[in-house]
Amino acid sequence: MCDHPFSKGNHGITGRITAWLGHAADLKGLLANIADMIVLGEMAGCGMSLEEVMAIGLIVPDPWGR
Repeated sequence: MCDHPFSKGNHGITGRITAWLGHAADLKGLLANIADMIVLGEMAGCGMSLEEVMAIGLIVPDPWGR
């Protein structure tokens, strides 16, 4: 179906030009934004312990299992 879905999109087959690497980078950026918002909340004096616990479970799967 697609020779390189990990690093190279296949628009002809999937209708999309994106690949796993692009999606993973976007997700990691979103997780960094969440971490920044938690820090800002703590700096504003808000209790963010529930948000910190919830954020621990937000991960981007690593295809190499690292």
